Amino acid sequence: SKWLALIDIDEFILPVKGDSVANLLETYFPKAAGVVLNWQTFGTSNVQEIKENELMIEKLILKHGPDHWRRGIYKSIVKPIHIKNCDNPHYCNYNEHYYAVNTNNLPHVSGGGTSHVLLDIMRINHYWAKDEKFIREEKIPRYAQWGSTEDVQQMVRDMNIVKDLEIQRFVPQLKKTMGFN
Repeated sequence: SKWLALIDIDEFILPVKGDSVANLLETYFPKAAGVVLNWQTFGTSNVQEIKENELMIEKLILKHGPDHWRRGIYKSIVKPIHIKNCDNPHYCNYNEHYYAVNTNNLPHVSGGGTSHVLLDIMRINHYWAKDEKFIREEKIPRYAQWGSTEDVQQMVRDMNIVKDLEIQRFVPQLKKTMGFN
């Protein structure tokens, strides 16, 4: 493949400027070896349970606030031909003379997060919390093994702050494609 998105199943690439990730990559980043996209992390939006004929992206509309530390986290879309290796799902190590850029086409130094958050061309919507049922039945028991469940509850509160409907424009066609109408 020419481009490879290194994302999880609960992460969705949102083309902000246009409707096609592929077109944005070719238009804005034709010479880049990789592009880093900042996260927007969504909470439960106080939804108890997402039903089988509903989309997570249509129901979960609340995300973290503008100063939340998760805004600096990113994932990458890379050209595999320019990758030396990838030992972290958030960034890759590039072959000599190749590097990732941010959505302003400025070189990005791999590792950690970024203090300059860009959401203008593309971004990643991360639906970490899913619904309240998932938090109760999956996240809290998992975190209980590692320590305090209060951490999970605080994260969910922190992710239910700001309404964000940017991805909603894709819901009608996606529901139609999936036969949910």
